[in-house]
This record gives sequence, structure tokens and C-alpha cells, in this order.
Amino acid sequence: MSFRLKTILGIAFIEIVLLSLLVFSSMQYLKSSNEEQLVNRAKTSAQLFATMTADAVIATDLATLDELMAKTITNPDITYIRARNADGFVLSQSGDKEALGRDFIADKNIEDAHLDKTFDVRHEISLANEVFGYIELGVSTQTLEELLQKAEQRMFGVAAIEILLVGVFGFILGGILTRQLKSLQIGAKQVAKGKLGHTITVRGKDELADTAESFNEMSRALETYAVELKEARDHAIQKRALAESILEDAVESLSQGVLIVDESSNIVHVNQAFADIYELDDNKMSQLQTCSDVCQNIESTDGEQLVCNPQLSQMEMPVSKLPSGRHVMHSYKALSMGGGVWVDTDITQVMEAEERNRKLEHDLLQSQKMESIGTLAGGIAH
Repeated sequence: MSFRLKTILGIAFIEIVLLSLLVFSSMQYLKSSNEEQLVNRAKTSAQLFATMTADAVIATDLATLDELMAKTITNPDITYIRARNADGFVLSQSGDKEALGRDFIADKNIEDAHLDKTFDVRHEISLANEVFGYIELGVSTQTLEELLQKAEQRMFGVAAIEILLVGVFGFILGGILTRQLKSLQIGAKQVAKGKLGHTITVRGKDELADTAESFNEMSRALETYAVELKEARDHAIQKRALAESILEDAVESLSQGVLIVDESSNIVHVNQAFADIYELDDNKMSQLQTCSDVCQNIESTDGEQLVCNPQLSQMEMPVSKLPSGRHVMHSYKALSMGGGVWVDTDITQVMEAEERNRKLEHDLLQSQKMESIGTLAGGIAH
């Protein structure tokens, strides 16, 4: 359900409730006031007619009574009128025959008159506290009921027209109110698609306009943040590339052979010194995938193949002699992110120097032994 429809239904509901209360209260007031007027009119008419006919009733002047009744019954609201003496005998009557044929029962209120639609009222004719007769009069409630019915229809008609007008104006008002919200909705979708910095037109100076302005500021801030983030990311990539380049140059500049492996012992990087130590050409280098591929080309000093294990503490022979005659010392350092660095150092010159030192020591020892033997022999000869 759209916001516009919710606005229309909300306004219409409030209007219906208020109009219902207004119609109900107005009808109640109209009904009670007109019923009160009818009752007062009936009682006043009975009292007035009793005063007019008092002399005729007391004197039992039937001709005068008939004439007065003929004039009174011309009132369109009076259904019937009847004059009785003190004993209840009918002296004269006029009006609707059906109403005159019913037994007279005085009504206390309008509700009692709904059955025969006639409000029946009685007024006594007295003189010097002596009752000489009664006047019975009936006032029709049909006119009142028709009046109330027409008033009710008219009120409901006006209410229906007002509700219709409220719906029309509510639709127009809803369109005005939701126009800014529609712009916000479209703008939010544009930003969600990645069009950061997208702004919408701000209309008016109300709360919706403030919200639209806040949206524009947010969109511009997101655009600025995205630009700064991209610049920072590009700068970080450049720094990383530079660091990797420096690191690669540093590794390539080392005289030691460096082999970097990941957590699965797959080769990540091999420097040129490593290839030179093992005399690997480009074709062989391209075939090296794991640490084990390198170990297959390494022989120990006693001619046995080196057992490759990517941890120096677990390597069985940290020094190997290659078929080329080179002596290589192996070392391994585990990386915190997994994998490690295998560093091979060519110690051939060191080994040869140690061999020469051992030969010199042996030759020196032999020379000292021969000198000692010569000295001993000379002593014996003397």
C-alpha cells in the first residue's frame, strides 16, 4: 500500500468518524428539540381549546362546541379533538374517525405515540376548583417523523459529498506530500546502484525538504568517501606493488638461494641464486611446483637422496652435496601466515678451505714427525 493511499484512507477514516459523530449528535438534538416542541404545542393547543370551550361545556352548548371544533380541526397537525363532560360523556368531537374510534390513553412522551403516530393529550375544564369536563386532543407525529427522515437523508447526503471531496482533496494532498518522498525513493535507488553523489530537487521548506537536503548531503558525503577510499586503495596497491618489487629485488640480489613456499609446500617464488646453485635452466625452473620437486635433484654428501621436509628441525641432513660437487647448507623459517622460506647457502669454498686446512695440518704433523725422527737418529749416531 502506497503512502498516498494510506494518507487518503487515514484522512477519510478520520472524516467518517467525525461526520458520524456530528450527524448522530445533530440528529439527536433535532429529534429531541422537535419532539419537545410537538409536546408543548399539543399541550398548549389542548389548554387553549379548553379555555375557549369552557363556557360551552359548562352550559352544555353543543352548537357552539361543534362550531369551535370545526374551526380548530382545520389545523393540519391536529388529528382529532373531543369534548367530554365530567361524567365522561362525549359532548362533541371532530377529526379522523379511526382516531376517534380508539380508546383514549394520554401519552406521556413521544415514544408512547409511535404506535398510532398520534400524541394524545388531555386537559380538564374546571371552574372554582370544580371539574366540568375534559378536552382530548391528538396531534399527528407523522409530520415530525417525515421531517426527521428528510433531515437524516440530507445530512447523510452532505456527509457523503464531504467524504467524496475529502477523498479528492486527500488524493491531491497525498500527491503533493509524496512527491518529495517519491524523489527520495528514486534517489535512494540510484545511490544503491552505485551512483554516489546523486542529488534530488528540494521543494519547499518543510520537514520533507529538510529530509531531502539531508539525503543530498549524505549522497555527496558517500561520493567523497568513495573517492577517498579509492585513492587510499590505489595508494595501498601502489605501496604494496613497490614493496613487493623492492622485496623481489632484494631477494634476487642475495647470493643465497631463496625458495618461498605456501602452507601446502607449493613454490611461490625462487630467486636466481637458487637456480644457479642447482644449475636449473628456465625449462627446469618452470617444472618446479613443490618443495619435493627440488629435493629430487639434491643428493647428500654420501650419495643418498635428501629427505625433503619443510622444517629445518626435522630435516635429516641440513647439508647436501650436489652432483656438481657443490656443498649446500639448508635452513628453513616458518611464516606466520603459513608456509615458509627455505634458504640454501653455497658453502663449497668453506668446505674446500676446511679440507685445505686439514691437509696443511696433516702435512705439518708429518713434517714435525720426520724432524723428530731425524733428531732422534742424529742423537743415536753420536
